[in-house]
Amino acid sequence: MNIDDDFDQNYYVHIKDFLDPKICQKAVKHLFELYNNNLTEKDQQCFFSDSVYGDPFFDNLLNELAPIFSEISGKTLIPTYSYARIYRTGETLKIHKDRPACEISATITLGVEGDSWPIFFNKEHDIKGASKIILDVGDAALYKGCDIHHWREKYNGKWQCQVFFHYVDSNGPYKDEKFDRREKIGVKKTTNENNLDSIYYWYFDNALTHNYCDSLIRYFSNYSFEKGKIGGNLNEAINPEIRNVDKIQIDNGSSIGTNLIGKSFLANQQAWNYDINTCNQVEYLRYSSSGRYKPHVDTIFAQPDQKQRKLTALAFLNDDFEGGKLFLQVSEDRIYPLQTKGTIIVFPSYMLHGVEDVLNGTRHTVVCWMLGPNFK
Repeated sequence: MNIDDDFDQNYYVHIKDFLDPKICQKAVKHLFELYNNNLTEKDQQCFFSDSVYGDPFFDNLLNELAPIFSEISGKTLIPTYSYARIYRTGETLKIHKDRPACEISATITLGVEGDSWPIFFNKEHDIKGASKIILDVGDAALYKGCDIHHWREKYNGKWQCQVFFHYVDSNGPYKDEKFDRREKIGVKKTTNENNLDSIYYWYFDNALTHNYCDSLIRYFSNYSFEKGKIGGNLNEAINPEIRNVDKIQIDNGSSIGTNLIGKSFLANQQAWNYDINTCNQVEYLRYSSSGRYKPHVDTIFAQPDQKQRKLTALAFLNDDFEGGKLFLQVSEDRIYPLQTKGTIIVFPSYMLHGVEDVLNGTRHTVVCWMLGPNFK
């Protein structure tokens, strides 16, 4: 079996002695120099660790290694960004999948004091039956970041330097994540305050547990659904060629309703700072085979004394179906946010978006809309 066959079948491959020891030593020295000069940041995913995003030294390696990882993966890869960490004693890395810019990723151990810290991979959201990989200094693991769950147990060593190189398939659905939507590699991302127009969505990975998602699907299976309509409040109609979905309106104060509302306010603080103050509707949506919603916007441009939908929040309760991808339409391109089970995304309601046809299985989501005074 070829290495790219291994990668396609298992969603990851362990590459021994990938990076030259001298380059690893240089990278460790550089990373600690960044730390000593207060140029690293505390990591939101690994609280004890120090990290750096898009550093020119690591982004240069990201670019140089792209052809090699392309050959291994059997795909033509486009660099998105590098991310380096100094892991510290007591650190853990929760089980997760990655965002679209990390469609295909490599993690390389650069240096360690003590034993190397294992990483675990599993296609299922389950620690049982996982593959335990020990990456010695210079070893790499190339993996499908959006498709395979990965995590690390509690770290008992003193420190371990690790770098992540993230890529997207040039022919895949996330090709627009090139350079992680930066102007070029080797530079920081533009801050939210200066780049609001390019923040198309905000996401919360693993916001809901799988057990909770399953319980919601079971609970609402006993309810009576109605067909989703189109046309706004004044002229609603059922047209399955445009919108084919079954829905239930649920209480804003339900556990999933309050969760979505809370995530909406948090995302708004981080990204847009819109004037929002209420949620008018929470709906459970069920897309069966041939379910769809053609491109549309959620914002209703109402009378001046009425409120408008400004943010749409969506929780994905399952991902065991084919098709049914949510897309955001930006000019001629479609953007596909992370849509794994338990993810919540928030995006401006005025954005053109839709749901592609469900080809097999049933898609379950919950949506809410956040309102505020009319846009000016």
